[in-house]
Amino acid sequence: MSNQYNKKPRIILMADYLGGYEIAKYLYNSEENIVGLVVRSDNQSNYLNNKYKKKILELVKINKKNIFDWETFRKTKNLSKIIKLKPDYILTMMCCGILNPKIINTAKIGCINLHLSYLPHCRGKNPNVW
Repeated sequence: MSNQYNKKPRIILMADYLGGYEIAKYLYNSEENIVGLVVRSDNQSNYLNNKYKKKILELVKINKKNIFDWETFRKTKNLSKIIKLKPDYILTMMCCGILNPKIINTAKIGCINLHLSYLPHCRGKNPNVW
């Protein structure tokens, strides 16, 4: 039997706010294979998510070169860095913005997004206003 079935999937995690922190904590405690981390850019931070960005960065122990802020991650020029991570999944947990299809397509199996509202009609970081 091939060893490929025993490997944990390679995950790029995009996480923010309490929900993103809880997912990051679950993945970390489950010893999942987080190969990349994307957090909100400093210019996107606010009093609701500042402490969670710090907690997520402290929790997820990966090489600093594989930690991106949202602004850096979404730029097409960084696509080669993302491809080198060979993600099976990209998980977006209450994070950041709309992904470029080229980035989504780097995930071998797929991209999973958790958002608090019905998309795309109620988009934005505070969907309760809809």
